[in-house]
Amino acid sequence: MLRRDVRAPALAVLAWTLLLGVLFAVQYLSDRQSTETMMLQAARSIFQQIVLTREWNAQHGGVYVPVTQETAPNPYLPGEGRTVVTRDGLTLTRVNPAFMTRQISEVAARRMGITLHLTSLNPLRPENTPSIWEARALADFEIGSVEAHGVVTGVDGPVFRYMAPLHVTESCLPCHARQGYKTGEVRGGISVSLPATHYLAAQSAAIGGAAGLYALIWLVGATCTGVGTATILAGKTKAEAANRAKTTFLAILSHELRTPLNGVLGMLDILAATRLDEEQRSLMDDARTAALAMNAQVQELLELAGLESGQGTLQVARFHPVQTVEKAVAPLAREARAKGLDFALLPAGDLPPELLGDGERLGRIVAVLTDNAVKFTASGSVTVSVTAADAANGSCQLAVAVADTGRGIEDDRLSAVFEPFFQAEDVLTRRKPGLGAGLTIARKHAELLDARLTCRSIPGQGSTFTITAPFRLV
Repeated sequence: MLRRDVRAPALAVLAWTLLLGVLFAVQYLSDRQSTETMMLQAARSIFQQIVLTREWNAQHGGVYVPVTQETAPNPYLPGEGRTVVTRDGLTLTRVNPAFMTRQISEVAARRMGITLHLTSLNPLRPENTPSIWEARALADFEIGSVEAHGVVTGVDGPVFRYMAPLHVTESCLPCHARQGYKTGEVRGGISVSLPATHYLAAQSAAIGGAAGLYALIWLVGATCTGVGTATILAGKTKAEAANRAKTTFLAILSHELRTPLNGVLGMLDILAATRLDEEQRSLMDDARTAALAMNAQVQELLELAGLESGQGTLQVARFHPVQTVEKAVAPLAREARAKGLDFALLPAGDLPPELLGDGERLGRIVAVLTDNAVKFTASGSVTVSVTAADAANGSCQLAVAVADTGRGIEDDRLSAVFEPFFQAEDVLTRRKPGLGAGLTIARKHAELLDARLTCRSIPGQGSTFTITAPFRLV
């Protein structure tokens, strides 16, 4: 099996090859269609010229030309008026439309290689008997078809064949009424055969040039695609390795910090049990507060490292949605009120009493969002609302929204709010402590729950973070 670093570039080059192959096939078919259209237009033009010439001839009852070897009297015309002799003794013979068509055909064949064939399903002359292709076209004309055409293989190479019907007009009746034809009926047809060699040669030359261009484009594209994909893949591999190294480093650092921190906290607890004066106890309390804050940040780093390394697993159990949220926000509600903020928990009246899923993970997400709201709200309120929707097929969507009246987040920063170590304030001038890992932790937990975590924010008015997660009904 191909290695990943080889398989991905190979697949990219294959996709590029298939794309160019499809485009070249489309161009080839388009060029072929254009070539056939040109041959069709040429054949139609010749047919129309012959029809106009025949109509002019028929309207004048035929034309008289000198009798020669090429224009001998037509035996299929009535004897009366077939030939006349002028006063100066010149013998003329009458040329009707059919005779004239044959005469033009002979000239066209000699000079241009174009063949015209006057034919009918009921021919008077044996020479006018249709070929198999012409007979099929004439049968189609009888049922309403207006023309037939296509490229066929002839004795001297490819030939474009075209045929259209000849309908009986008033000027045709003097000759054809005695055969039972009526005005508007199909009397027969004229087939036009054009040598297609030069048309197809021009098409082949164009396709050959296009093929060379496509080959060059493929070579450049395949090289860029293969090298580019390999470069991107190598960069991705390096980034993944760096990310794993970072996660490992965070885990090691957090673990190594937690051990001495626990020792510091233990010693501070022992110190607190001794006799201290007021100043000493104040200093001890400050040290304990700082140690606890640092311990919380270390716990955050450990939690983030565990989530990024894929250690998180769902713990599915029954839970009460309202009680779970109440438990998660209870200490934060006290902190909010201590800051002078209004805090409200607003559960909807139609919430299911019990759900099946990882309630502890949901509570952790709500705690992170609420802690963020309390931390960055200087005045006003923090509101946590709980609703349920789409209760069907044994499941529902539980939504917990945490809204605050804090400073909000600017639009250009909003897209990065869930990225690791995001800071809403400038890192050098910010007034709120923290690593900026909380929202990333919330997003990682949400991904495990197959939940959506969204943020709406208006600078100067506040933010609303909403977690919407699917749970089974009990």
